[in-house]
Amino acid sequence: MTEYGEAVEFYAERRVELAQAFINVVEDAIFRIVASPTRWAVLDEDIRRCLTGKLGASHFRCLGGALRDELS
Repeated sequence: MTEYGEAVEFYAERRVELAQAFINVVEDAIFRIVASPTRWAVLDEDIRRCLTGKLGASHFRCLGGALRDELS
């Protein structure tokens, strides 16, 4: 979650609207993953890739049923 918070701060320093757009994109990706977790391409063992669009790509790792963001 540290990288997520840093990314939000990065966008907020530029424009608050960008930070909100980033938050919306990541939350949308999480909802899509939760709705259909096996839909996404496997990158490595417990890591699947879900592209988020214009504001970068996110990888989410399932750990004990919880999602942890791996922003890249």
